[in-house]
Amino acid sequence: MDERTRPVRTAPLRFLASVNESVLPEATSPDFTFKYVDISQVDGNGEISIPDDPIKFGAAPSRARRVAEPGSTVVSTVRTYLRAIAAVPTVDDQLVFSTGFAVLRPLQGEPRYFSYACRSDVFVNEIVARSVGVSYPAISPSELMDIRLPSPDITEQRRIADFLDDCVARIDQIVAARHIQRRLLAQATSSRLQELQDAWTQSCGETRLGRVLLDLEQGWSPQAESTPAEPGEWGVMRSGCVNDGVFREHDNKRLPETLDPQKEYELRPGDLLVSRASGSLDKIGSAAVVPSGVRERLLLCDKIYRLTPLPGWDPHFIAPMLRTHRNRELIRLGVSGAEGMANNLPSGVIRGLMVPLAPQTQQASFSQTLANLEKQSRLADDALIQSVNLLQEYKQSLITAAVTGELDVT
Repeated sequence: MDERTRPVRTAPLRFLASVNESVLPEATSPDFTFKYVDISQVDGNGEISIPDDPIKFGAAPSRARRVAEPGSTVVSTVRTYLRAIAAVPTVDDQLVFSTGFAVLRPLQGEPRYFSYACRSDVFVNEIVARSVGVSYPAISPSELMDIRLPSPDITEQRRIADFLDDCVARIDQIVAARHIQRRLLAQATSSRLQELQDAWTQSCGETRLGRVLLDLEQGWSPQAESTPAEPGEWGVMRSGCVNDGVFREHDNKRLPETLDPQKEYELRPGDLLVSRASGSLDKIGSAAVVPSGVRERLLLCDKIYRLTPLPGWDPHFIAPMLRTHRNRELIRLGVSGAEGMANNLPSGVIRGLMVPLAPQTQQASFSQTLANLEKQSRLADDALIQSVNLLQEYKQSLITAAVTGELDVT
């Protein structure tokens, strides 16, 4: 493969594609069914998470309007920094996208190349630069269509698309393998936690978590901004701040200055937090302890429970016990909400989880054993995540270099 710079002609997007050709009219039958894709279901790596179940027009959100056919490319025109751009795949059901997308249908050339060109860094960076707004940057369709896109001849487009199809598929296979490794690692850690819990239970007995709790409270639900709070500002934690057993103080939303903070929900070092609501069954019920040295002015959100153990119970001992096989199964079975969605964990399920009746004198030693196990697991998981990130960066650099002519694929 010969790497050298070669000039590629460009053209404004308006001469290369149509935009938003087809929408669902208000007169659409309420019984018309389709699969609806929102902004959150298209990621920055060109992947679309198509929902399993269709929805009827009468029950769909008002923003479910953009009809997209296979071969089109969807480009997010809101929160453009998320790089939510993807090719529309061929599926059995009609796909309808949010009005937060622009649906582009190439008028000429190779649709696969067109989609890759829309995902290139030069195109995405131009979108971000032309976006207006701070907390919710957006670009208008007319401004989007003024952006120039590399447009080589059709033979070159097909050659580039064939090359990228092969490379991207190989990279995606490795990424998929890394995700499988992460799941296997999580299962192995959970199994080891279960072994420890069983051994301690056999020695000490066990009890339901509710019997060792002084309090279990749910957080606050204000209309917070989408951007994180700066130091000194009030922030409302997101539900994902406790994912994977680690508290992440930066995973919060800024509380507007017009709202008075409900200070009874302010987080304190040592607080035991459990995720109450999540779109992912794997993440709901995640538990973590707020560490010492955490920044001030962080508030508990309504999607998180704060558990206050009775005196003599170490939250660092309780939190890992919630991730054993048995407790995870109790959480999975106890989730309630809409069919097919893991959206709510009742407090009664939390109270019904099992923990060893370890004496206070042993909890510190047990906690250290658990901390060492989870540290090793996190180090291995971090290495896998880093591998995935590097692979995704490599894929993005290949796409950009190929469509701009920096990489000769002949």
